[in-house]
Amino acid sequence: MKHTEGFSDEFLNAFIDGQLDEAERSRLLAALREDEDLSRRLCRLRKVRDMVQLAYLEIPDRASVRTPPRPRPHRGRAAAALLVALAGLGGWLAHDRMAQPSLAELAEIVQTNTPAGDTWQLVIHITTDDTYRLRTALEETENLLRRNQARGRKVMVEILTNGRGLKLLRTDTSPFAQRIRRMQQEYQTVRFAACGKTIQRLKLEQGLEVGLLPEAVVVPSALAEIMKRQQEGWTYIRI
Repeated sequence: MKHTEGFSDEFLNAFIDGQLDEAERSRLLAALREDEDLSRRLCRLRKVRDMVQLAYLEIPDRASVRTPPRPRPHRGRAAAALLVALAGLGGWLAHDRMAQPSLAELAEIVQTNTPAGDTWQLVIHITTDDTYRLRTALEETENLLRRNQARGRKVMVEILTNGRGLKLLRTDTSPFAQRIRRMQQEYQTVRFAACGKTIQRLKLEQGLEVGLLPEAVVVPSALAEIMKRQQEGWTYIRI
């Protein structure tokens, strides 16, 4: 059943911004589960915002550039070029307020391209240092893994951190080191990754030698990792 024409872009943007009431949100979530065209529309609206924000995180500040100065494009044009490069990637859906809707609800809406018998692969991209959201992300991830384990379905989850989100995996700032250790032991299909560019930027700008939890691996760039995973068919959600 097609629901696309029943929801305006303004309504979908209100969902993205967390401005719908419970009844409106429930109605949209129910429609999204039945209508792939509507889900793609919502993905496209959210993708632009996510990619622009990520592009800004990936561009180093002028103070951190040690090479001789040379002409460089305006940040807005750089972000636009990035969006063009990523225009062919599908399946993007995210939400800034983890409590509405839950990660499990969002993830199950956007994983329609994964056949029931196949391994479901999910990237959870964390860019916030808010302790409540970090805790909620870990709780939701565990719920997702536990729920699918009970169903006999294999789920691979990569929790990817960059920018302020690196707090989750730093030895000097992580509030959840023990929980992350336990999750790694209980679920062999979860991986914690840190952006190498964020680590390099902290060293250049603040002189910090960043120590990471033993469970964390370093990837060269969060953006490159996301592009790689998307090309491999992973579902992507940003927190």
